[in-house]
Amino acid sequence: MVILFFALLGLWTWKEQSDYEKTAVPYLKSVIPEMATWNSDVAWEHLAEGIRDQTNRDDHAKIIRYLSSLGALENLGRPQFRQVTSSASVRNGTQKLVFYQVPAVFEKGEASIDVTLLDEDGQFSIYAFHVRSMAFAEHQNGQSNEPETQDDTPE
Repeated sequence: MVILFFALLGLWTWKEQSDYEKTAVPYLKSVIPEMATWNSDVAWEHLAEGIRDQTNRDDHAKIIRYLSSLGALENLGRPQFRQVTSSASVRNGTQKLVFYQVPAVFEKGEASIDVTLLDEDGQFSIYAFHVRSMAFAEHQNGQSNEPETQDDTPE
């Protein structure tokens, strides 16, 4: 019985991943290069409406400016599906979130981008966009007289 449960769980996960391979992956391959132009207005338009409502536009612009220290996007790796979750709340209603991790190479170094997509009946928007890179530490060390800045977008 336990084996059957895990087999069904694995089959369901594979099915979810397979479905998103045809929809979410093409979206990520088009939107991440746009986000990586480091144009705050472009990035803002890709955010989910609920996230825009909770985010200060000036703070968002500062974060994008900081992320721009990575330089130009040189290579975008294959998005790796992590999980899909659904939740319901009085404030947001039912939400389906799809988590991906995407390796990338920027002018200043390698990075890992964690992207959470809001799936609204097959229409995607960015719910969270986090960039991790050692290039941020190197950038910070090279400009130690500047104030410390956050290195990823708010959720």
